[in-house]
Amino acid sequence: PLSTANPLARLTDVQESHESITCDLVVIEERPFGSKNAMALPDIRPWRPDCTAAIIIESDAVLLMRALGHRGRYYLLPFGFVRDDESLESACLRGATEMIKGAAKDYSRQLGIDLEPDAVHLTLGAKIGEHPWDIRRSYHYFLAYGNKKSILSGPTSQPIVPAENTFWPSYEWIAIADLGKIKKLDPPEAISMCELARSYIDSTKR
Repeated sequence: PLSTANPLARLTDVQESHESITCDLVVIEERPFGSKNAMALPDIRPWRPDCTAAIIIESDAVLLMRALGHRGRYYLLPFGFVRDDESLESACLRGATEMIKGAAKDYSRQLGIDLEPDAVHLTLGAKIGEHPWDIRRSYHYFLAYGNKKSILSGPTSQPIVPAENTFWPSYEWIAIADLGKIKKLDPPEAISMCELARSYIDSTKR
């Protein structure tokens, strides 16, 4: 049984009882009576997958998904977590395709129009780069090409939202030059990766 007297004792018991498990420390901040104290507790989740993101560029604009989470509204590239039996490329294609189809279905339902979500098809291109995501995981970026159907036809596929509608659109094409103006793009490194992707496309056209 684990000790319950104090957090440090619990941490010691976990380490002694599970020597084969590597534990990260999650810092929980407390502010009793205005002071700032920190308490370290073990994070014993055994597996945390890498993430892959698809950079889809049309007419110098990139396709972003729009989401609502505990931090409020934010933007992100179409992505997929890597499963046990998947390569990075397979995870990116699967996850991004599922996400884009879901966005098209959601927007179709809200606007009462047919954006043909089942017509969505992606082809994966070069890997643009990667960066650490946290202590165990990395974020991998791939250039992807759409079949120009449904919402993959570029900025012209962005439906005109009636002024009386107040819902949060599920996707948006944003000019790469304007990415720096977005306050909540997750992760923020996506901006530089999109710029690298555009440079790569330009270099292949020469």
